[in-house]
Amino acid sequence: MSTASLHDRMATDMGITTISDEDIDATISRVTYSAIGEWIKASMYDNVKDDDSKVRGEIGATKNHITRKCGKILEAYLDLYPNLRNWYYPSPLNETFNPVTEIRKRQLAAGVLVSGLENSLQFPQKKCTQVADNLYLYRGDTFHKKSQIIGLGSYICRPDQVPVCSIEDMYLIPHLSAKAYVEQYIQKVSNKFIKSENPPETREYFDYHSTHAFSRSWKSSYPESKKLTIYKDSDWDYGLVRIDSGELYTLAFPKAVIETKDVRRFMYGIKKIEQNPVQATIKDTDSMIQITLPSYLPDFEQNLLYMMAWPKKDIMDRTEYISEKTLLPAIKKLLENLNIRVIIND
Repeated sequence: MSTASLHDRMATDMGITTISDEDIDATISRVTYSAIGEWIKASMYDNVKDDDSKVRGEIGATKNHITRKCGKILEAYLDLYPNLRNWYYPSPLNETFNPVTEIRKRQLAAGVLVSGLENSLQFPQKKCTQVADNLYLYRGDTFHKKSQIIGLGSYICRPDQVPVCSIEDMYLIPHLSAKAYVEQYIQKVSNKFIKSENPPETREYFDYHSTHAFSRSWKSSYPESKKLTIYKDSDWDYGLVRIDSGELYTLAFPKAVIETKDVRRFMYGIKKIEQNPVQATIKDTDSMIQITLPSYLPDFEQNLLYMMAWPKKDIMDRTEYISEKTLLPAIKKLLENLNIRVIIND
């Protein structure tokens, strides 16, 4: 069998759409990325535990077993397609970076896999959510399900005996827009701000007037309009800040907001409040779409996007994606819920 027929056959088996004018390496990177995700799920049926494990009988396998097995499969792909190595190992990255571990973490964060006993991973209870006509994003044991793969997500046509829930509930995404979320949060904590008398020299303020990516929108001085914004004292110290009667008042974010990168939800919401919303573009190319984001998403939305699209430039790309056109309405809704203005180009 030729290498060309291998990736074509893999794409057919997973129902992955290929584009006639897409760079061949880009196509193969999408196909093998999804394939590794499927091999990780297939490894659940190995029911292999570490030697000292006392857990037996349930469907699941240890993280170490999955990493070893799927790592060998990835290396076999890279032997066949050496041009993909830079896609899976983009520089600069830590020498210990493991693409299989990264994909597994994305599946775990999205609920595709759940942690079990003895460092094992298992399938979650069956659940699905509708993303288009006759198309449902599915979670659970996929062995007996005829599914289509998009990104790292499994899709089924009918939710036969599978509970259906909203996409927000399935991925823990607020039902409110980012703007409404910020306004509601501020209303609840308005009397909890404390005077900030000796801010550290490291303090920076989020400039909601900036047209740059979020990472380049921090300044040492407060925004000129003096409206409520976000402060950053360190990578693990963010919060809200406002000026009352010429004095600074702050309220630190809870640890969970920082750990899940939900600070970005506040950034998207504040920019909308200040009439400077973030803009994303989606290019419509017949059967596929290309998504370009100016900044990273909060973790909950990022987890969902990994289930709906493929990273474009490399495995760690979080601003450019490729997806199926059938998911355009769902992806557009995901971004607009963050008050991102979506521009669609044909």
